[in-house]
Amino acid sequence: MKRFLTLTLLALSLVRADLATCAEARRVTLSYSAISMTWFPVKVAVDKGFFRNEGLEPQLIQMNGNVATVALANGHIDFSLNISPVLNGAMQGLGTKLVAALNSRPFFSLVVRPEITSPADLKGKVFAVSSFGNTQAILTEKHLQHFGLKKGEYQLLAMGATPARAA
Repeated sequence: MKRFLTLTLLALSLVRADLATCAEARRVTLSYSAISMTWFPVKVAVDKGFFRNEGLEPQLIQMNGNVATVALANGHIDFSLNISPVLNGAMQGLGTKLVAALNSRPFFSLVVRPEITSPADLKGKVFAVSSFGNTQAILTEKHLQHFGLKKGEYQLLAMGATPARAA
């Protein structure tokens, strides 16, 4: 009886594996705003076939966070790799939900010119962010406020992707 049960379980697992390889992969669309450390683990998973092994055919599409919020809410994409569109959509009552996070803290850094030596030197400066209302812009403002600056004592400028902000 034990041998029969073992053989049955083995046969069922082989049938299941065979069905999984024959089944058509479910297409899922994931948006990302920029090639970054947030995007990197998912890109590696796609390239290594981890999604395919789970019966998924991922499509990565680069789009602005504000566009991703609308696309996610309307069902044009399945997931967003950016937390901002999901949270913005939830706050606006669009029914979006955060289901996972890839990192426990942001990967952002505040990069300044060499003559900036203290938080007081940041007053009156302009800070480049990718777009208004995204995680990076929100955290930049929170960071500046943590340093004691008030709204109006600095300016955020939406510059798009990383190369434009670093210029």
